[in-house]
Amino acid sequence: MSKQILRCAVLLAAASLTGCKLDLENPNSPTEGQVTTSPDGVIALATGLQGRYATSFGNFAYMAGLVTDEFASVSAALISISDAEQGSVPPNTAIADNVFNSIYRTVRTADDLLTGAQALSGSIDAGTRSG
Repeated sequence: MSKQILRCAVLLAAASLTGCKLDLENPNSPTEGQVTTSPDGVIALATGLQGRYATSFGNFAYMAGLVTDEFASVSAALISISDAEQGSVPPNTAIADNVFNSIYRTVRTADDLLTGAQALSGSIDAGTRSG
């Protein structure tokens, strides 16, 4: 009986060492080079840019509601905004950071899109390149 348990333990140990490879590549997170070097990637990037641009307006609406007290904010909620206007932003100002980060991501994506469309000008129709 103990030899059978020992065999099972050795077999289990051997099977665990030769298990499946868990270091998989995520197909939903391509690199910048993969996206900007194919016509389908550039079109997908343009579609994603439209979505990012549309959702970035939520940050502006939220900020406007804070500034005008529509959300019944207290003056302490606006400290990070007044600090940003003076040029010194503390590291934990997520409300003000969200607006600027989303704008920067949108501009960066648009720059990548223009660069990719220019590089692939022979592969993409003029009407598609123009938007």
